Amino acid sequence: MISNEKIAALAEEQARIDVARVAFLARGGGVQVLASYEFKPEPPRKAWVDPETVLKRHKPPLSRSDRIALRQLAAQL
Repeated sequence: MISNEKIAALAEEQARIDVARVAFLARGGGVQVLASYEFKPEPPRKAWVDPETVLKRHKPPLSRSDRIALRQLAAQL
């Protein structure tokens, strides 16, 4: 929550910036207006996802019995 002291401090800071800006322009300083950033949103995602693709993305982890069997095979080598 913003307190009254914070609002007063921000108003004083804004007044100081305004005075500095007017002084800068009075000394002959100029302001350049540059092209702004052009926002280009990303294309929307497809609503439909191929079930085959979803299954191929993540392999299920090995079960405990599979890990034990692999250890036994490795020990035999």
